[in-house]
Amino acid sequence: MITVRLYYYFYQDGTFEYEVKATGELNTHVSAEDEGANGMGTIVAPQINARYHQHFFTMRIDPMIDGQQNSVQQVDTYSLPYPTGHPKNPFGNGLTVFIPF
Repeated sequence: MITVRLYYYFYQDGTFEYEVKATGELNTHVSAEDEGANGMGTIVAPQINARYHQHFFTMRIDPMIDGQQNSVQQVDTYSLPYPTGHPKNPFGNGLTVFIPF
């Protein structure tokens, strides 16, 4: 579920504020004691791996709204390059992340 407010704040100093929230439950997996996240998630408690997954949020903004000193963070998810049944992707649903910049 995504909650997007129907309004935003545009301040006199040129800054722009909006809020997007993703709600729900973690997709967790119980790991063996020495298994770790295996590059497919984040350990959130002992032996509990929260698997990587993805949400799509799309917004069109004017990138010059605050001058040329803007910054962007991008995190891409992609399927593991191993076929279903491979030891590193036994169920064929493994995801990992790439941060291009």
